[in-house]
This record gives sequence, C-alpha cells and structure tokens, in this order.
Amino acid sequence: MGDVRTSGFFLSHLPGAPLLPPASPALAAAPASPALRGVERGAGAEGQGRISVVLPCLNETHFAVQTVQSFCNRTPSEVLQEIIVVDDGSKPPLSIELQKRVDPRCRLRVLRHEDGPRGLMIAKQTGGDAATGEFIGFYDCHVAPRKGWHAETIQLLQAKSRRLVIPMIGALNIDTWDEIPGGGFVGKCWVNFNADWWWYDDESDYTPVISGGLVATTRSWWQESGGFDPGMHGWGGENTEQPIRTWLCGGDVLRAKSSVVAHMWRTEADKRTIARYKIRERYDNVARTAAAWFDEFLPKFRSGQTPNVDVTKTLELKKRLECKPFAYFLHRFRKIYLKSGMLPEKVFRIRSRSTNMCLQRRDRAYVLTDCSGGTWFHRANMIPPGFPQAESLSRLVAPRPSSPNRLVSCGGHQAMGGCDACPQGHGSEWCNADCKWVFAVCLSHQEAAKVATEPAETCCSGIREWNSLDCWAGLTGKGPETALCDVTGHSTSQQFIFDADGHIWHGTGECLGVKDGGLKKGQCATAEQWDMLEAFEPFETKTYKAAVVKYGLTEDSPDH
Repeated sequence: MGDVRTSGFFLSHLPGAPLLPPASPALAAAPASPALRGVERGAGAEGQGRISVVLPCLNETHFAVQTVQSFCNRTPSEVLQEIIVVDDGSKPPLSIELQKRVDPRCRLRVLRHEDGPRGLMIAKQTGGDAATGEFIGFYDCHVAPRKGWHAETIQLLQAKSRRLVIPMIGALNIDTWDEIPGGGFVGKCWVNFNADWWWYDDESDYTPVISGGLVATTRSWWQESGGFDPGMHGWGGENTEQPIRTWLCGGDVLRAKSSVVAHMWRTEADKRTIARYKIRERYDNVARTAAAWFDEFLPKFRSGQTPNVDVTKTLELKKRLECKPFAYFLHRFRKIYLKSGMLPEKVFRIRSRSTNMCLQRRDRAYVLTDCSGGTWFHRANMIPPGFPQAESLSRLVAPRPSSPNRLVSCGGHQAMGGCDACPQGHGSEWCNADCKWVFAVCLSHQEAAKVATEPAETCCSGIREWNSLDCWAGLTGKGPETALCDVTGHSTSQQFIFDADGHIWHGTGECLGVKDGGLKKGQCATAEQWDMLEAFEPFETKTYKAAVVKYGLTEDSPDH
C-alpha cells in the first residue's frame, strides 16, 4: 500500500486503485477545506456522469468494510467513480482492514486525519473536496444501499446542477447488512426558528431541509457553494444550513423515492450500534445557521439570544451568489409553516376557569400554576380529512338510536349492535368497512355524513408549545402528555379541539379536566372549561406578513 503523509493528514490507496497526488501541506492550516495538490477541481472528463461516494468514518472498522462493499456491489462500475472513506482518526487506522477485505474493483480511496477526530463536518468536507466524480454522494459509515439506488439520484442531479438529492432512508439489519423489509422510510424534514428539525411526509418530493448525512449533489454546486460552512465543526447543523443555502441561492432539494439507503439507527438496546467516539468540544453549529440565513427572523432564534458567531464568509457567499432573504424559504414552504401553525395566528396561555390557574410544562406533562408562569401555546398541525368542526362535537356524543340486531363489519372483525358496538378509542384501524371513525367515535357512514368537517390541510388539529418541537400527544389521567409534533395532523394522539364553550377535546372522546388541584381526563359534558389567556400575534407571524408585502411574494408559486 502506498501512502503520503502531511501534517495531520494522509492519503492512502488500495492495490489496483488510482493513486492521486499527495495532499497539500497547506491542509493543516485550513482543516475545514482540505485540497489535494495536483488535482484540478472540475477538470477532466473521467468523472463525467459518474458518482463519488464519500463515507466519513470513525472507529467503525467492521461497519466501514460492510458499507464500502455494499456500495461497491450495488453500484454499476460504469457509474461508480470512486468510494472515498475519510478516516477521522480511527484507532487502529481503517485502511489496515479495508486493504485486506475490499476488492480493487471498488475504486476505494482512504483519506485519514492523523490528528482526528476533527468531527463529521470536516471529514465530509475532506471527502467532498477530494471527489472527482461529476456527482458526489455523502453517506454514513453504517448504511447499505438498495440495488439501483443511484439511478434516480443521478437523473435528478443531471436535470439541475444547483440541487441536493436525498434518498428514502430505511432501517438496516446489521446482522445481514441489508434493509429490514417493511421497516418504513423517512426523508423529508422541516426546520423551526431555533434551527431544530424533525421529519414529516406529504405528497411533494421537495423538502425544506434534510435529516443528516445522506445527501448527494453535483460537484459543480459543491464547489460553487463552498461545500459546508467552514466555521462549523464537530457534528450537526449542516443538515439545515446546506439545504437552506441551496433553496435561497437558486437551487432546490428533492427526495428520490426509488433511491433507498438503509441506515443503522443507534440504540441502547444493541451495544454494537453505540458510537465509538467522544466529542472533544461542543460547537454551536445551529447558531451559525440562524446567524447566516434567518435575516429579519433572527430575533426569533432562541427567544432573542443573538448568536455570538462569526459568519462573515457565509455572508460574503450570500452576496456573491445573490441569495434571497429567508422569507422566501418560508413562503416556498408556506403550506408547512402556515397550515401547520408554525407561523401561528395567536399565542396564548391556557387558564382553568374554576381555579384561575394556568397550565405549565413539567417534564413530559403539565401542572396547574400561577398564570404568570404559565406555558405559552398555540394551535398547530394540519387538519386531516374528516376532522370535525368544533360545533359538530355535540353530535358525536349525542345518544343515537340503538341497533341491537344489526351486524356490521368494523374492519377486521364483526360486531352485533351497529357501529357503536365496534371497539372504541382505537381510531380507524378498528372502525372501517361498514363504519367510519370520526375524531373520537365509530359511526355508521350515514351518521358520519351528518358531521360537519373542516377543510383538510388547513390549520389546526392540535395544540403545540410555542418555540418548541413538542405538541400535546395523548390524554391520560394526569392530563396531556407530549411528543414531537406531527405537522401533517395524521397522528390521532395529537388531535385536540378547543371548542367555543372552553372544553378541550381529545381524539379519544374525552376532555381535559381538573381534580383536587391537578389534571385529569373525563366526560366532556361535565369537564372543566378553559380560556385562552393573554393571546397575541407573535413576532414571527408579523414579520412574515410584512415580508410577503415587502418582497411581493404571491400565491401562484409552489407552497410545499
């Protein structure tokens, strides 16, 4: 094996693989943007139409070998330019085992940070800068692509150079090193004003941001856009910064539905999946995202805590690329930000009428406290099909004519006594076929047709904490619990209605109540009544409305 060492970095190759010129000694002085001496970026036709696969790895020898072999075996040789493993200081070096177990046909190159770990961000930057393919795919060191994974990804990148493409992310069985059948997929993500993100799904293939390290782009856009923010270090933040940069600077971000990559999720239940590294220093990368791209919305970040970071280089890039203000990003995805309530009409505290006390978050639940310390809420999540108007709730719980001799199919089983005899409280899973689930009740189709419903994909079907990722999810004997918001509104546990009488209904058909100074659930007819207290239109919504006028944003453009 040949290798070339410089200060903190070396390039090695496996037998039969092309050896590139040695790394530049200037690398150590600029670790976030390493270059390879003698490799002319963008030059040469060898990489035309081909993809470089970049794998940042740290102390995952077995996983690295498996991942490299998977990409090698499932990517046609005429498409695969190279597989670049960036060893971020593993001990022992990954090249030792990779040399023994990887076939030369895989075109493997190993780049190593001798002074690592420098962190995921710099490792990916090292690989991206060294890539010679027309396209560059960044993937984690513990994944397995499905055969044919490359086709749609490359097709989408060929159609537009300023573009990011993400795969559908499945779950990996680390024993077979293959996709778990029926394990489900994730891909699309939204981002909030704290630069935090979470998954969601809808019919559009465009996505606001991405979840992490699985993304492909063109080498031309990688070079033109500067790769990752050079001020980011360690782990995280690039998954929001890079997509926002692409959207605002003339590009877009899509998912390739037929491109499937199975990913190993870390779990305490399986010690093999635990990370084999320690983060030496904490970096506030998400603050860099906000400082660079949030523009007039920056005061919203962490409730006005101005990021103490230097993003001069990114601001210079924005100017050079003539990027648009952040309001354009929100408007491009206004279906998510407006119709899921992330730009809420009003924010309020929730006060009990009988106690004059307000709800306050404690751990994953709530307590009653003096209203000066009450948590701020707003209505949230889109309305799913068939969601009832608040005025129709009384019809759901009103007595209906009995049908003791009527046999109905509830779905997977039958019940004697009409749809009322179907198992209640389980949603449409146990109420379909002859019956229909409407919010909290299993009804006949005839009765369901009498219930007035809200227009689908408007706001709102739940309750969310302001400046948080959390929504109410489930109603227990101690009140509502919380979970990460399902902005699409399809999670029945997160469906709550605040009616005109002050009752807060949950999708189980019960309401939030008060008992002995605490919270409970109970029948809605006798439940506690609540008020929205001190309601106001928040800064982010006012700022967005002003920006729509200022920039002349219209409704005739895509909204999701």
